[in-house]
Amino acid sequence: MEWKKLLFKFTQIGGSLDHAMKASMEKGETVLLENVLLAAVSVDPMYRITLTEEQQERGRKALLSIAHDMK
Repeated sequence: MEWKKLLFKFTQIGGSLDHAMKASMEKGETVLLENVLLAAVSVDPMYRITLTEEQQERGRKALLSIAHDMK
């Protein structure tokens, strides 16, 4: 929700920096949402069973990537 609010604010302001920020956010939005959401769901055993094998693997890879980046 906050992500969409921020994108909307950048659209309303309309400066060159705002346009660049909005473009960057939109570019990474799909990857971020797919990977982070899969990672979050794959951690919870109750919801993990709703994922396909491929989604579980992508979730594990996303978790490893997040952990690596934090290290």
